Amino acid sequence: MILRQLKSEFRTSLVAQLFTCPIIFFYFREVSLISPLSNLLVAFLIPPLMIFGFLMIFLGKINYFLGLPFAWLSYLILSYIVLIIDKLSALPGAFFKFN
Repeated sequence: MILRQLKSEFRTSLVAQLFTCPIIFFYFREVSLISPLSNLLVAFLIPPLMIFGFLMIFLGKINYFLGLPFAWLSYLILSYIVLIIDKLSALPGAFFKFN
């Protein structure tokens, strides 16, 4: 079950990469080879991050302290995402840059 879900997520990430590759290449002049893996490692966190972010904003407008726990949860998730991106982007051959 988990392997099937991972395969589905990887396939979705790969298709998204293929269809956006021309646009990314045109504007940034580089192509990432490792983005499907990075998407696989962080994509499952995007829905909770959006929910916690919404709750942080909504409850934080009512009272600062109501939004604070959701701000910390969002911070933890974002820290993990940035860590994964930093580590994977430092791998040699992770992307091709064209001038």
